[in-house]
Amino acid sequence: MTSSAPLTKSTAPSGARKKTLNMLTIKRDSLLWAVRTAKELIGKRTLTAPIQLRAGEQDLTVEGTNLDQCIRIKMPAEVKRVLTGAAPLDILVALSSATGDEVTIFEKGNRLNVTWGKAGRSSCAWTDQGLIDMPSSKGKPAQLELSSSLLKQVLGCAVAAGSDETRIHLMGVNLGRELLAGTDGHRCHVMQSRLPMASEQWPAPTVPVAFFTQLDKLSGGRIPRFTLAADGNHVSCEFEHSNGFVKIWTRCQYSAYPDLLGVLPKSYVWRVWVNSKAMLDLITRAKNTGAEGLRLSGDPSIGLRVKIDKDIEFEDGIDAEFEEGKAIVPTGVAPKYLLDALKVCELEDKICISGTEPTAPMTVGLAEGRDSMVAVVMPMRL
Repeated sequence: MTSSAPLTKSTAPSGARKKTLNMLTIKRDSLLWAVRTAKELIGKRTLTAPIQLRAGEQDLTVEGTNLDQCIRIKMPAEVKRVLTGAAPLDILVALSSATGDEVTIFEKGNRLNVTWGKAGRSSCAWTDQGLIDMPSSKGKPAQLELSSSLLKQVLGCAVAAGSDETRIHLMGVNLGRELLAGTDGHRCHVMQSRLPMASEQWPAPTVPVAFFTQLDKLSGGRIPRFTLAADGNHVSCEFEHSNGFVKIWTRCQYSAYPDLLGVLPKSYVWRVWVNSKAMLDLITRAKNTGAEGLRLSGDPSIGLRVKIDKDIEFEDGIDAEFEEGKAIVPTGVAPKYLLDALKVCELEDKICISGTEPTAPMTVGLAEGRDSMVAVVMPMRL
């Protein structure tokens, strides 16, 4: 991944911490959700200060980072004195043991204390050393509007994204000017892009899958539109959540992405339409035999047929509509990749499968393939 300036540590003084008592009151459920969300983003990576709390005059901000991704959640709170410091993930234990609607938080010495009710109290380690600053914009970032429906298409592209760390430029979804795409070099899921962006400004970054997964989980399908901002080596998004104001960042890859327009088949020899659920069931049963490859064939007299290699006895089929009565050129394909393609093409009833010859890619999607997901599945020799 392209390197960028490292996140810097805060130089806030710590001399007066042991003599002060900083206090705030906040909704327990909101704070617990914020800390859990930050922990989920951080993952298993160990940092000096994984959870940071910054209290202003009327709000509390929870921040977390694993140095590749960052999150900031700002929530309303009753603040008596400012509070800034870092706590380990033990703060989750303190908050989880609390009861009631609200908790009071104060610091004393090197402990962060959580109290509730008349006698409830828990605490965890607390320090102002090693605080990490979140990324900040150094100029006007390029922006991209992302609707909730388009986010689903992006997640469909993410299914095909790579996971090989030696090929970092494939580990994410490329938000290009012409295509939204994900590929691992063996298959690709693409959507021809009609994004509301200025082609001269948008840098077409490859954004890690985890960023979109987190965005989808945080929205819960309740946020109709997002604005992505690309600045330097980061892409960020901020929005209002029911628990507070959320902003997330991620490091991105701006290096060259494969020209998938050159991979997309521009013609076909055969094309068939099948019921999406019936096709999904057929390929699932074929995959459950344990076979690594299957062969698609068929014609108007027998429908679409699936046959496993000679070592496994499996052959079945479903009804299909054949364009101009042309038979399917027998094509070998990996069932896993074909299943992924079937699952992400969210079509109401029928899907279109097309191909040319046994050694050429097969496409799964709508007939025209311009306004929805199109999956390209590479052939395999059987």
